[in-house]
Amino acid sequence: MSQETPKDDPRQRSDKASRKQTDKPWEGNPEKEQRHESDIDLEKWHRTNTH
Repeated sequence: MSQETPKDDPRQRSDKASRKQTDKPWEGNPEKEQRHESDIDLEKWHRTNTH
């Protein structure tokens, strides 16, 4: 029988998260990286009937 090492401990394994997470919360929410920095044309948006 082989002896287990601390690296084999399944409790130390972490599941991959379905959402992006960060170890640096002070840098902001990583989910908001896809924000549009340009101004939104509200007149055009109003005509699209998506509100």
